[in-house]
Amino acid sequence: QDQPNENCFLDPNPEDQIHAETKLVACQITGMTEGAGIDYAESKDITVRIAARDGEGFALTEDYSFTRINIDLQLGVIVVADAW
Repeated sequence: QDQPNENCFLDPNPEDQIHAETKLVACQITGMTEGAGIDYAESKDITVRIAARDGEGFALTEDYSFTRINIDLQLGVIVVADAW
């Protein structure tokens, strides 16, 4: 799909508002095509990093960012979007 998931919600009691918004976008892009999901996240000032593509995992740095989402792709679709 090329549209964000409408069944996601913002945590009403977040420890950090920015991280809560990033987690919301991570939920919204799950199920979207790679290009549409990345474009949507970037329009929200969130960085996207590809963690795995078609079962092949990539080496990632262990630094933490409240405004970054790691995604796993299968056949061009975002199957996992993790804001950690």
